[in-house]
Amino acid sequence: AADALAYYRQLGRSARWTREWIVPSAWTAADLVERYAIDPARVTVIPLGVTMGIDDQPALPRSSRGDYVLAVGTVEPRKRYDLLLDALHLVDPTIRLVVAGHPGWRSDDTQTRLQAATASGRVEWLVGPSDADVWRLYREAIAVVLPSRVEGFGLAALEGMAVGTPVISSGGGALPEVTG
Repeated sequence: AADALAYYRQLGRSARWTREWIVPSAWTAADLVERYAIDPARVTVIPLGVTMGIDDQPALPRSSRGDYVLAVGTVEPRKRYDLLLDALHLVDPTIRLVVAGHPGWRSDDTQTRLQAATASGRVEWLVGPSDADVWRLYREAIAVVLPSRVEGFGLAALEGMAVGTPVISSGGGALPEVTG
């Protein structure tokens, strides 16, 4: 909490001298305007896009997909990977969870849980997979999951949709804007 507070304080100081803001979503723009009383005319939304790794192949049928749901992104509290680990026992025991992402700030507890869960065979944590491996994971996953508390955009959702993989997401931040 102290790290987040320091981050938002610094952002508030930056808000006073920044002339123009470029953000990836309308949600992020609205949050910035509301939180720091920034003139909306100083904020431009330029959404992120996906081109790299898309090979124009049709989406894989369910029968050709792997046996896992995929979570992509830095392991940090707002991503709520703990929630995925807690929920894993609620789904079909043949379904695995694959997490592709580097350790992030304040993630020691989640890292410990992920490492322990790999022993069960139902969880795989890939730190630093190649771009080609990530795109393969997206294409072959049953679904991409984003249980995030908040996302300024949610690129993993867009990447999953780009290859035709179903996306299951929370309503945190810009995710409804990205996923439609």
